[in-house]
Amino acid sequence: MSPELMPATVHTLQPIARALWLACMLASVSATALASPTEADPATAQADADLPGPDYWAGKVTVFGYRRVPIIGKVQFQTSNDVIASVVRRGDDLVIDQQVCNVNFDKVFGAKLAMDPRVPQRMDRAKPLFKRQSDGTYHAGDWTSGWNKDDRDADGHPGITIDVRAPLCGGDLYMESRAISTARAVEWHGALAGEITVVVKQIVLGTRGTCLRLMTSDHVQELPGYIAYEPLPGPMTCNELQDHKWPDYSADPPTLPPIQSPLKTKSIPQ
Repeated sequence: MSPELMPATVHTLQPIARALWLACMLASVSATALASPTEADPATAQADADLPGPDYWAGKVTVFGYRRVPIIGKVQFQTSNDVIASVVRRGDDLVIDQQVCNVNFDKVFGAKLAMDPRVPQRMDRAKPLFKRQSDGTYHAGDWTSGWNKDDRDADGHPGITIDVRAPLCGGDLYMESRAISTARAVEWHGALAGEITVVVKQIVLGTRGTCLRLMTSDHVQELPGYIAYEPLPGPMTCNELQDHKWPDYSADPPTLPPIQSPLKTKSIPQ
């Protein structure tokens, strides 16, 4: 390739590479708040039933980081989920039973990603337990989330389908995603806010489009991020909250006590 053509070629490929990378990250952040159902212990279920009625919160889960993309190099990203939750108090501890309403990602360099907007609300709920510590913080350790190869969006393809619309390299990605998360938070605006760390295992189950098939692959990545919740006046649905201003961690970040090492999950998702 001649030197004269190189800049134009790289410029053309940039949106393609970024689109493919963001598609994988879309599924990654979705996995942070979507969980597989767990069997409730009968004694715990009865104890919860004896507690006062739940509180209701709206929340935002944001993760960020970078990946090395062919041609582009190191690329940074940030993406988030909006969630609603019912919150049960077990003494000083909190069980946050949450459902994803929206998955948020940006259009980058002409590349647009999309998933069936009904998918988040069809997924199983996450139910992390935040235990109050002696320093006043709340820790939630190692809850699993994500989805398997079952056709969750009922489109005839395995996993969840992500529509990649990009110059020269569009198509569909069929994804499986599993994650293990841990979080640390403090009381904030009548609810909680703090840090989250997510280890995501991403599996490409198939593609529609030759370019996507050649440029995507399975990967495992650790993603740091933030969580933020704020109280709601009562139980509300995702549809009732579509025009709601979701909590903004960056507008008033809480101060967390220092810890000896960053939050770490115990294992790679299986």
